[in-house]
Amino acid sequence: MHVRVMGPSVSFVCGVVAVALGVSPAVAAPASLVLEVKIPLGNVQGRIDHLAIDSARQRLYVAELGNNSIGVVD
Repeated sequence: MHVRVMGPSVSFVCGVVAVALGVSPAVAAPASLVLEVKIPLGNVQGRIDHLAIDSARQRLYVAELGNNSIGVVD
């Protein structure tokens, strides 16, 4: 896994994606998930606005509103 542009922690991003996909709290309960690795992402000023997944290229795009930039996690 390669990280191209830095942003918030992956655990935070995964949580946001789970909520966006409508995963029920019972499925996303901490007891059912095991943290395997943290990928530190760079300095994001302000908030993260939107996320998009490109499943064909296996990338996560993160709109970093405060930076006026797009973060790409490969």
